[in-house]
Amino acid sequence: MDRTNITVLKQLVDELMTICNENGLDLFAVTGDAESLLKGTLKDERVFAVDFAVYAEGYDKVFQALGQRPGRVAEDLRTNSGMRGIGIRYSDIETTFFDPELPGRYLCNGLHINVLPMIRRPKKTMGDKILNYEERLWEDKAEKAFARAFFKVLGEKRMGRNLLEKQLKRSKSAKGKYTLHFPGQAICDIAKADLKEAETIECNQNFVSIFPKSSAVYQRYHRHHNLAKKYSLMSARVAWDDMMKQCGGTFTLHDRGIQKAIQKRETGYLQARRDVEKYWNLIELTFDRFRFYDRYCKGSEESEENLSEYLQALDYYSRRNLALCFDPDYFERALKAIKEQNGQGMAKRILEEVKLEHLESVEEYEKRMEKGEPLSMQMCKARYEAIDRSLGEAK
Repeated sequence: MDRTNITVLKQLVDELMTICNENGLDLFAVTGDAESLLKGTLKDERVFAVDFAVYAEGYDKVFQALGQRPGRVAEDLRTNSGMRGIGIRYSDIETTFFDPELPGRYLCNGLHINVLPMIRRPKKTMGDKILNYEERLWEDKAEKAFARAFFKVLGEKRMGRNLLEKQLKRSKSAKGKYTLHFPGQAICDIAKADLKEAETIECNQNFVSIFPKSSAVYQRYHRHHNLAKKYSLMSARVAWDDMMKQCGGTFTLHDRGIQKAIQKRETGYLQARRDVEKYWNLIELTFDRFRFYDRYCKGSEESEENLSEYLQALDYYSRRNLALCFDPDYFERALKAIKEQNGQGMAKRILEEVKLEHLESVEEYEKRMEKGEPLSMQMCKARYEAIDRSLGEAK
């Protein structure tokens, strides 16, 4: 599969640039990774997101257009109150990136681009100051109990939606400098002189502006954005990097299980340890699905007859409440062998743990991805019922 982090991010950026150019909107690349991606010099396969910015006046048009793209998820505070701050997160649904230390709950945890609105945030009136304080408080609700309680009492969904809409509305009528605010980082002012420094380049017949590394915006933004993170033994980033090296790029997920598993961020050391183990098990399961497919479906006839390694893997994942299925035929054969050795109850329990999406074989998945077709859950359910019936039959 010719999909790497860089190619997926490039596709997302191309779609964003096309939308902006079709609507006559200015688009700015904010980070160094975004600039390298546009110029074709990005080599680091571990990059999982890049940041862009649009004027607040064009924010709604961009969000509406991105939300209509197939195979993508566009979310902001109006559709997801778990977002960390103001901005659009535009994700690819077939890939994933996660970090249990990253605040926020997202509808899709795939590789993504962030589209930040360049907003005017005046501080003249008491209303301006209160609105700016609400925005800072919103960002703190992942770490501070007071902030969580404040928005829970007032209604998290309503407050998040109102915060975004008020900031956009005020920005359209206010005057003065624009500001760029990456959630969790300091606000960076953007003066007219900074906008003049932006370099416009052509990429795939679309135009995008880049704040060069020598510009004041780039320096101010990255002074805060690139602060070194504290290393944590609980972080799953190390496990992710190791797995990325083995897979040589994007970890393409066949299922949405991991995305559901990381929507809710837990706190506390013991809970974090359990979460990291859970995330790792899901990634390991996905890796083994492709490994066993290569081993059995693309291997020799000997490997096709020998199910011992697969049976060991099924037992390993069963103890973690997961089921490894890379091909429904092999899965059914393995379950029948388990039924012979350990009884029908064990085979049925493993069947119940399988994700329905995995009853589409890896081979079928790859062909479907090439054609751009959706997954047929009806087919997966029919296969599940057929295997269930076969296990219920007499020997």
